[in-house]
Amino acid sequence: NGEAGYENIEIFKGILSSLLINESVYMPLVHIMLPMNINNNLMFSEIWIDPDNDSSSEEKFEKNRKTKILVKFDIKDVGFFDLIILHSNAKVDIQVFCPDKIIKLDKTLKTALSGIIEKNGFGVNNLSVDVSHKPISLSEVFHKIYERKNEVNVRI
Repeated sequence: NGEAGYENIEIFKGILSSLLINESVYMPLVHIMLPMNINNNLMFSEIWIDPDNDSSSEEKFEKNRKTKILVKFDIKDVGFFDLIILHSNAKVDIQVFCPDKIIKLDKTLKTALSGIIEKNGFGVNNLSVDVSHKPISLSEVFHKIYERKNEVNVRI
């Protein structure tokens, strides 16, 4: 609210940004944490993003760019969810892993997700909804974490 003085607002924003967004030269993924309170429903979410940067030319890179995203979130009194998203050429493939009590709403969930995606200018290649038997690990989704563990990512 600015009570600590105007000059401290930017410092606080920097600290908060550092806490919520972690991009390290030692980690090939961008990691974002989002604690939320939506309509008095407490939720915690983690987003892991792996932009594909293996193309050599800038033009070729933008045309063939693929981005893989893992979204993990926990909604109080509902359960844990995992979303695996692969984005390429304005099209997405999505796998949703949700609690048992949500799986019976899979058609509603698919329709809602497709609507959100298309409303934002993307197309849907594949969309699947399955029951989550166990949390998905980072290494299951992002294989290059172990392939590149001896390298330093110097992307800025």
